[in-house]
Amino acid sequence: NAPEAVFIGPKKLLQPAVPLSDAGLIEQLGYTGKRIAVWGLAFKPNTDDMREAPAVVVIEGLLAAGAKVTAYDPEAMHEAKKRYLGDRIEYAEMP
Repeated sequence: NAPEAVFIGPKKLLQPAVPLSDAGLIEQLGYTGKRIAVWGLAFKPNTDDMREAPAVVVIEGLLAAGAKVTAYDPEAMHEAKKRYLGDRIEYAEMP
């Protein structure tokens, strides 16, 4: 069995280092059917600018691995829903 993955920042995993585009490896880590919370969607605080936001890459990888994602970002949720992630994830009303 693969060791438990611990998320430490955008696009980074600790033990093991797993690219989120490798859905097979992520699936082995056991994300299928699990709810994952993502706090922060924009590429920096206090903005709705989602261009090149690492959260989109992370969320796409989690969705591909079968995870259910709930996200919160007071500034960027509307932009994320409108242009990037739509209704494929849930958006939390509060952190």
